[in-house]
Amino acid sequence: MKEEFRLGPEAYRNRVENLNSLKSGIKEKEEQISLLGAQIGGLISQEGYEVSKLNSLVKRIEEISRTITSKKSFSLAKEGEFGRFFDKIQDYALKENELRDELKKALDNSDSPRIKEIAEQLKKLERLNMTIKQEKYDPEITRELLGKYARNFRYIDGFIGGRAAVQLESGKWAFIDHNGERVSEEEYYRVNSYSEGKVAVQLAEDGKWVFIDHDGERVSEEEYYWVSSYSGGRAAVQLAEDGKWVFIDHDGERVSKEEYNRVNSYSEGKVAVQLESGKWAFIDHNGERVSEEEYNLVSSYSEGKVAVQLESVKWVFVDHNGERVSKEEYNWAYPYSEGKAEVQLENGKRAFIDHDGKVVSEEYNLVSSYSGGRAVVLLESGKWAFIDHDGERVSEEEYESASSYSEGKASVQLEKGKWAFIDHDGKVVSEEYNWTYPYSEGKARVLLENGKWASIDHNGEIIPFLSS
Repeated sequence: MKEEFRLGPEAYRNRVENLNSLKSGIKEKEEQISLLGAQIGGLISQEGYEVSKLNSLVKRIEEISRTITSKKSFSLAKEGEFGRFFDKIQDYALKENELRDELKKALDNSDSPRIKEIAEQLKKLERLNMTIKQEKYDPEITRELLGKYARNFRYIDGFIGGRAAVQLESGKWAFIDHNGERVSEEEYYRVNSYSEGKVAVQLAEDGKWVFIDHDGERVSEEEYYWVSSYSGGRAAVQLAEDGKWVFIDHDGERVSKEEYNRVNSYSEGKVAVQLESGKWAFIDHNGERVSEEEYNLVSSYSEGKVAVQLESVKWVFVDHNGERVSKEEYNWAYPYSEGKAEVQLENGKRAFIDHDGKVVSEEYNLVSSYSGGRAVVLLESGKWAFIDHDGERVSEEEYESASSYSEGKASVQLEKGKWAFIDHDGKVVSEEYNWTYPYSEGKARVLLENGKWASIDHNGEIIPFLSS
């Protein structure tokens, strides 16, 4: 339940490699589906084809589709969550770079007092672990707690929702407030981060989980084998080992009428649940079925619609009442973003549709969702380009690789392998770097020629690390 990592350049690089590996895996699976789709097309064009072969190919596609859905959800979650913390990670990575440079100088000068001082600072940095899946992270209080109390605990997590989890010398976990005071005397084997005023804690090693509030008080007497964090006033809990899932409210009261094999998270007041049949359906906040329809696979609601896979293995969109709103059926469909949704057409190409189901772009080999009024598309040439909401090319430039727009800029890989930022008109507005990451809160991470990472502002100026 709890995912941790040490801060610093090495951890930063490892994290990036893991995300890139995940994306490569998704792309490989999508290519497998395209090949299987072509095999199906060839099979059904033959007279008297074997139904068993068709069923086998369809089953294989379904299996791969499930894997892709899982990997994409995981990838999006990790990118979103990790993106919020990239700046802070980078700050500490930069600080570690500075300290190691200073340590080298101190060693060269045989400056023993300075060597000891720097070693202590590096040790202090290494004590900070941060939880990935967090809400309402307060970086300033996190730093303050680290500075004052790092020596008192094995680890101090980020300050989330008014509390920070700390690991004691015993190896167990507890919570402290912004003054460094223990919230209660209770100690736990594992903990999550606070969400909507509650946090899940594990009572004993390999034991059950319960929810506690901000004062460390049990929300209810119920104990669970597995839990998710609260979202939209609900938390999913597993009643028995390898058992079914239900939803509970903030009082710990069960609100779902049935038990489910698997569950997703709430989005726009609805959540997808897997039924006993293995099919998926949607329920509302009261646990009521949205409709009687059941689906092979589903995505999450976005902009009032959700993509669902029918028995025919085709995808369509349905609204909040479960009513089908798209006339066409697609090989694949993705959630709406900025009024457009990516769909895979019968010929295997990708295009964008609007809320009326009208195709509003050309067809491409691959595309990304709209962000900042632009979408990245893969051309026949194997290069990447950007299109606007009218489906028009933003510029004639083509790139080796490209990321989505964020805060008015996108990072692109140029022909010689370097990366740079472009504005909404496709004009290069930065220096060239060995690697870049999207802007967030006015800063972007870049890998410099000397192999060190830095944060730059929107003017391309390097932002110095400011110690607190």
